[in-house]
Amino acid sequence: MKGKIEVNLSSYFAGYTRPSYRVSYTANGAVAAVSGNKLIVYNGSAKALFSVKVTASQDGVSLTRNFNFYAEGTTDTTQSETAENGTIKWAFDKGTDGQPATVSQDFANHVTTSVVIGNELTYGGVKKLPSVNETRIGVTIDNAPAPTDGNKLSFCVTPAAGYALNITKIQFTATRIGTDGGSIDVSWAGKKIASGLRPARNGADPDHTTYIYNVTTAEPGKGHKLTFNFYNIGITKQFGLANVKLYGTLTRLQTRAKAMDSTTGVNEVNAATKQDNAPWYTLTGMKIDKPLHPGIYIHKGKKVMIK
Repeated sequence: MKGKIEVNLSSYFAGYTRPSYRVSYTANGAVAAVSGNKLIVYNGSAKALFSVKVTASQDGVSLTRNFNFYAEGTTDTTQSETAENGTIKWAFDKGTDGQPATVSQDFANHVTTSVVIGNELTYGGVKKLPSVNETRIGVTIDNAPAPTDGNKLSFCVTPAAGYALNITKIQFTATRIGTDGGSIDVSWAGKKIASGLRPARNGADPDHTTYIYNVTTAEPGKGHKLTFNFYNIGITKQFGLANVKLYGTLTRLQTRAKAMDSTTGVNEVNAATKQDNAPWYTLTGMKIDKPLHPGIYIHKGKKVMIK
């Protein structure tokens, strides 16, 4: 989102016919208020992923929902759990295709990774420097003047369904091997973050350059790529690349309410004798024709116990 966004709260608090809404939590510099049935949010100084909680109350029954917003992307009005910090790292020191990433424990089993090399690039083995081993990247078109899809190397990350991966920092090391020429462009999630990089040449002091960039991820629920374009270099020369690392947070998204805050006002009725056309809802907000099992339901805005 950018600037202001409005959310119709009625569809997120099913079963509440006369609710009283209030904003119960606002994070990361955002501004939020309720006007009638609308939640109005301004991202203010908030960046990347931030949350706003709204509580609806009626007849002693309260329900709190958590809304996620993305400061430069889309809005996700599903519920979320606590974000976990973690890293994704390609050591990229083997000099061959198929080099896997190492994913931190909090990200394990919830993120998939891959590397895709353009058809105008080649892997050239390992360049061993005093402080780091790098994968050599060569080109098949001599002194290509500009970045193309063919001279692009992509590091791909995709969160599992129901998760949002918000990358906030990128780091890598690079070297120009045997040349004073050569340029590198870098992009994250389709946005260019650096152009015409000219890292240190091997044999110089230092013999490689470490780059660090703070980034934003507009749509954390989707897969994204960190891409490198290698150009302006002869076919007999190479680049070195290693220690490609992404830092960020992983948030699990849910489509159900997290809590019912009050257990007061529960009425007991006999489902066989209580018949009307008003809809019934489970505690997670799912609409049903009528209760088929014992438990607590929402009916006409109130909690009802079915035995």
